[in-house]
Amino acid sequence: MITVFTTAKPFDGEDAVRQVNALRSWQRMIEGAEVILFGEGKGFAETAADLGIAHVPAVESSDTGIPFIRSMFAVAERQGRHDIQMYVNCDIVLLEDLAPALQRIRFAKFLMVGQRWDMDITGPLAFGDPRWAAELRDRARTEGARHRTSGVDYFAFRRGMWGELPPMVVGRVGYDNWLIWYARKRGIPVVDASDDVLAIHQNHDFSHVEGGRATVESGPDAQRNLSLVGDRRCLFDIHDADWRLEKGTLRKNRARGDWRRDLKFRIFLRPWRIDLRAWLLVRRALNLLGRHVFPRRRRGQ
Repeated sequence: MITVFTTAKPFDGEDAVRQVNALRSWQRMIEGAEVILFGEGKGFAETAADLGIAHVPAVESSDTGIPFIRSMFAVAERQGRHDIQMYVNCDIVLLEDLAPALQRIRFAKFLMVGQRWDMDITGPLAFGDPRWAAELRDRARTEGARHRTSGVDYFAFRRGMWGELPPMVVGRVGYDNWLIWYARKRGIPVVDASDDVLAIHQNHDFSHVEGGRATVESGPDAQRNLSLVGDRRCLFDIHDADWRLEKGTLRKNRARGDWRRDLKFRIFLRPWRIDLRAWLLVRRALNLLGRHVFPRRRRGQ
């Protein structure tokens, strides 16, 4: 059982079609899922009522009306029925492989993330056809393209592990990458489920935002997120997960990331460990050097 929560754009035109596709996929492909829709705007209340999902209109938001992650995560933690919780962007279609992936993770605390597959979906999904999920999976593999690892569209975790989060907004740069860093900084295992979970992103434009993509990437809310991040080294991506789920098996993530990047972030995350190791290596080197340069004399010499 899982509590899935999200926020959305206004339910208008093609955006409404894509968002309803996503919400319905979560209801059908995650058995017993509780779905919560945060925020208010055109079609929010009506869509929630039509789908039979929870709607929380009152949520702490920025001046532009975009919800803060800390507010949504906190309300989901208090009101959600299940200990496994998941924030998902409202244009992501999920399939039947999500629940088995979560069952493979046995950590007391964890953060599961993964890459998405981008593809064009122009109409309502045929949920009445029992083959819809299999056909969509095949289409994604042939027509879709895997998104870069810097984009993170879902976060699955256990209730109560986040603590106080900063007032970052969703849908703008920085917040998703910072969450990966924050989990790793606190010693929480981060699992890359890209190979086992097919998350399908429905391609869209940015016409719902005044200024389009430029506002999303560098507008006031984006700048606010980055100012809260502070050090850009805190912008981790999926390659920085320390665990990887592959064919149902959890493995330490050594294969996907570049070793230089991994070392750099290890130093950044826990510099005291690196300092201790470095001190031990220097001490050992000096001991070896001392034995050769100043060999001990035997007694009686």
